Amino acid sequence: MWSRKTTDTYLQRAALVVVLLLVAVAAVSFGGQTPREFAGVVGLGVLAGLLWVMRLWTSDRPRLFLHPILAVVLGFLAYAGWRSTQVVVPYLAVGELLQLGLYALVFVVVLHTLGGREESSWLAHALVTLGAGLSVYALIQYLNHSDYILGWKQPVVYSGRAGATFVNPNHFAAFLVPIVPLALAQALISRQDAWLRVSHGLAAVLLYVGIGVSMSRGGWFASGIVTLAFLVWMMARRPQLRRVAIGVLGLFVIATAMFVSLNAKARARIEGVNTEGNVESGLRRYIWQPAWREFGAHRVWGVGPAQFRVHFPQFRTPLMQSDPGWCHNEYLNLLCDYGLVGAGLVLLGIVIMALNLYRVRKYVDRGGSELGSKGSDRTAMFVGVNLGLLGLALHSFGDFILHTPAVALLATIFAALSAASLRHASDRFRVSVPAWLPVILLAGVVGAGAWLLPRAYRRAREGSLLAQAEQATTVSTNLFNTLIAAARLEPLNPRTAYELGENYRRLSFAGDPGWRSQGEQAVKWLERASALNPLDPFPHLKLGLTWHWLGDAAKAKRSIERAVDLGPNQVEIANHYAWNLLLQGRPRKARVVLNDSVTWNWWDNWMARKYLAEIDAGKWPDREPH
Repeated sequence: MWSRKTTDTYLQRAALVVVLLLVAVAAVSFGGQTPREFAGVVGLGVLAGLLWVMRLWTSDRPRLFLHPILAVVLGFLAYAGWRSTQVVVPYLAVGELLQLGLYALVFVVVLHTLGGREESSWLAHALVTLGAGLSVYALIQYLNHSDYILGWKQPVVYSGRAGATFVNPNHFAAFLVPIVPLALAQALISRQDAWLRVSHGLAAVLLYVGIGVSMSRGGWFASGIVTLAFLVWMMARRPQLRRVAIGVLGLFVIATAMFVSLNAKARARIEGVNTEGNVESGLRRYIWQPAWREFGAHRVWGVGPAQFRVHFPQFRTPLMQSDPGWCHNEYLNLLCDYGLVGAGLVLLGIVIMALNLYRVRKYVDRGGSELGSKGSDRTAMFVGVNLGLLGLALHSFGDFILHTPAVALLATIFAALSAASLRHASDRFRVSVPAWLPVILLAGVVGAGAWLLPRAYRRAREGSLLAQAEQATTVSTNLFNTLIAAARLEPLNPRTAYELGENYRRLSFAGDPGWRSQGEQAVKWLERASALNPLDPFPHLKLGLTWHWLGDAAKAKRSIERAVDLGPNQVEIANHYAWNLLLQGRPRKARVVLNDSVTWNWWDNWMARKYLAEIDAGKWPDREPH
């Protein structure tokens, strides 16, 4: 007969399915980075939260697991919310809060719902299967030299690398890295049926193949370290499996050596670690050096959630001309965005998790002997999950992997499973739920959904419009209507205002009838962009060009000089500043600026070379007093 226990079981299984769908949807839809797919993930996260609260009514003995890490999770979320009210660009901060709110909700759900042996095993099987399936897709891409991802053109910078359904192959590798030790542990030390263990072993091979063809050096390093750590642990704790561990290690070393020796792209990636070049070739110090200066200027509180790229132009080095987006080092990005206070909260969480591992270890693994020992699903999950977190921690030194929702969600689930292992050691943190508390928790989840869902949906609609505008090949009425519709949905997005201003400027510069009114529209939208992001130099630069076109030389001069103040060491800004100096009759000053510009970009700087040649030819009269 139907009972409360039956209902509770079905709700628990439903929560497991929703969590798996949440990760799978994020992983197979470009890592969850597109706004439309992320909105779907948010919806699944809220549904998982509602299922968890419903279980508090259906369970015979509802209890909460008040792990100390929850205080850190909620504390950091509150800190990020407070800091988001004090940032330069609130639009970016709200985007990060959407992600942090989702991750906090998923963490609570997994901590309370999926800590049991059966649920954990099913979760492991599903994640390993997902990772293996993505690896097969990546291998097909690699063998076919495909430069398409789900029908979309892959960015040229990632040519020759396979990323499966992820735009950035580094993020694909980061998604697989934590699943590798999970698959190895299920194959070698669990109590699963033989066919399941063999399946996990074969899946582990596919995972290594996926990481290999991603050509991600961070992925290679992190997966190599966690593999070595797992095999060392197995030799120390499972003496009867030492030969197996040594055999696996030998196969791993041989396969790695063969892959590198037979693959020119892999060798080039390894050799490129110490090779001068830009960020795409793997040289990240031109991001890290200004990032340290940015952190130094905002040590205590940081610049605010997702504000690293907003402040970066003030600190950039001449050899870093592009927008890095993120710091390519999660720890340094954390310091920049959240300062010592935020980093201190994260460090406190790491200490709590480390103490959790120390306390739980003897309850989940009693070791083995030369005479043998039975496998353990509990040990397999404990070792696999925590080594997976180690892999993510290592990979985070060289990339912004946790800013990819699919990877961040996987890290959230692993962290919650690791924290949930404390229930094996103590009931101290499990408290009974009074009758009134589920109502409060339901109100909390509903409130979180009411904040998350509308914003995620609005950003999904905005993202679709911006993607449509990005595909436009000409400046047309349809393009303006699309961008204006996006600006109405999210009026605080400075990038949309800039795109409107820049496209009106281009249309005005064509000189067709109506060019002046188009120029005035360009000024309106560019001024709005500069108000929404006062630290962005490019709206000021384009305002300077527009004012010159409209015949106001004084305003053009002020706008371009403001762009120089906000964006020093930037080639495009320096070249236009030199051009404006030439218009003022100051070729000597212009020559200094242009020579600097050529030093910063000597391979593709036609504008600077053109004006230097004209100065040498005497085409620009010198009206400066000598």
